Amino acid sequence: MLGSNDVRYFKSLYELWGSLWVYEYRWLIIQLKKNSKVLLCTIPYQLNKKGTYQIIDRINTRIYKIAKEFELEVADINSALGTNANYFEEDSVHPNDEGIQIMADKVLEHLTSEYLDSEYWESVNDYEEQKKLGWFGCQP
Repeated sequence: MLGSNDVRYFKSLYELWGSLWVYEYRWLIIQLKKNSKVLLCTIPYQLNKKGTYQIIDRINTRIYKIAKEFELEVADINSALGTNANYFEEDSVHPNDEGIQIMADKVLEHLTSEYLDSEYWESVNDYEEQKKLGWFGCQP
């Protein structure tokens, strides 16, 4: 998941940056798919900079196109948080505890039994073994 706070640096350079970003995003997905399941996430709006809504919408559209290209699911974090200020810190960019919970719930919707109940977990006895298999930071 990309952060919406990064958008402010690239807003004026979107056409150039957007092409570079797509190239790097695809490369990253290819690398991750070698050893992992990949779930893409949309970028939430910056509530304090309404001028960023259009650029975030354009990036989220690209995320959906790339997801289709690689046959990946997308957790729509942007729609889940929307423009509800109650889900953000005072800076109106970073999610607060409630916003983080909503994001986690949205991601959890995509963690189907394929991920949670697979034979993979039965064969993994400890965290060190998980790291060897490419599941960094995951615990069953």
